[in-house]
Amino acid sequence: MKTNPSPHFPHVTGKTSSFPFRTQLILSLSLGLLLGLGACAARLGMDQETERSEAHQVADAELAAQVRGALLDKLGKDALGIQPQVSSTTATLWGQVQERSSQELAREIALSVPGIRRVKNRIALDKSGEDDRGLVGKTMEHSGAELRDAATENRVGLALLGELGRYGLDIEVESSDGIVSLRGPMPDQERKQRALKTAQDAEGVRKVIDLLELN
Repeated sequence: MKTNPSPHFPHVTGKTSSFPFRTQLILSLSLGLLLGLGACAARLGMDQETERSEAHQVADAELAAQVRGALLDKLGKDALGIQPQVSSTTATLWGQVQERSSQELAREIALSVPGIRRVKNRIALDKSGEDDRGLVGKTMEHSGAELRDAATENRVGLALLGELGRYGLDIEVESSDGIVSLRGPMPDQERKQRALKTAQDAEGVRKVIDLLELN
């Protein structure tokens, strides 16, 4: 007896459906796209973090220069031995002074600078000069010149940071009797000329010696 195929079971051929392959392809492409976007986002995040870090370094250096300027202005030659370091809103004062009053007042002077909220005073009292009373008159003129030079270096350094931003961090400023030298790397001729002009325009500068090098 001849029987007909059951209507409940469709006839199946040997051809395999392409839907699973297409699904895998789409998933693979989607995964690759997500990974690529993730890598781009990571690089962008690193670039932004680098820019923020450089901006913070410039801001810290500017604040440190302002603190040093305030110390030189208020304490005079006794502030020559003080080196301030700034991180965010905290200033740390390092060095030695001759006068106990300078040691104690340095903190208050630093706190008077806008942007400084906390001060760590690491200044030591140097007693080595207490027995050298006879040398005081001889060294007064020399100390006065050092004070003027330090104030000039500070003004020039602060002006360079304001003009060049992070590139000003790489410039070493030295001053002697109004003659200032600038040494360090510059990325291009245009910024080099700006650095030289900025230094020349600073108060107390008579001449600028160019020791800058192009990268």
